[in-house]
Amino acid sequence: MELQKLFKKDAWTSNESRELLKYSSILRSRHLECIPIILRSKKIQLSKVQFCLRPSTPVIALFDLVRKHSNGKLASTEGIFLIIDNVIPLSSLPIGLYACHINKDIGFLVVDVFTENTFGC
Repeated sequence: MELQKLFKKDAWTSNESRELLKYSSILRSRHLECIPIILRSKKIQLSKVQFCLRPSTPVIALFDLVRKHSNGKLASTEGIFLIIDNVIPLSSLPIGLYACHINKDIGFLVVDVFTENTFGC
């Protein structure tokens, strides 16, 4: 199966997990100080869902990536919420603090993206 299709799935079979784990290990060998990340969202169609970020990158940079790759389909009244392993991360902290939440089966940090109309419109 094509890797881009695997990134957009909610759950992976054992064969798909092995393929993603192999890809994440290749990424880590090429970029020694990167954390491979997959952004998942059911509501937003992102043009790119797989990223490789340095551990010192703040979580708030993920918000910018979501807005950038949503192709302008997010209304200005919609708030973005990121969930890492059932935890809402503090936006000022570096993404490296959440490296312990990397999915061991696939080798990626899975970040779920949710939107909500938070501004009363």
